[in-house]
Amino acid sequence: MARDRMGIPPLPAPSNSDVLLYTSDDELMETSIRNIAFLRRNPPCWVTPRKETGCLPGVMRRWLLEQGRIVEASEGELSKRDIVDEEVVLIFNGVEGCRWGRIVLTST
Repeated sequence: MARDRMGIPPLPAPSNSDVLLYTSDDELMETSIRNIAFLRRNPPCWVTPRKETGCLPGVMRRWLLEQGRIVEASEGELSKRDIVDEEVVLIFNGVEGCRWGRIVLTST
């Protein structure tokens, strides 16, 4: 439904576009088919939504956490209101591996 609202083709149609999913408290969770991490904190590190948001605890996410390549967010650290247009993000899943993404904010 989220993909449809944004005019993104349903799966399995190939698309470089995706949508961010978030909780009723506006905490970020994941995309429709990938986990995500944002560059945050000082010194900068990749921060992924906490598992309590209901995000998929995927294989790649777990591996990146175990390897110390990403860290899990604290409560309220990754909020919908903190997303920046054109922000570079790390997106990943067990099928595609890791790759860069870019946030494109819309008015919808």
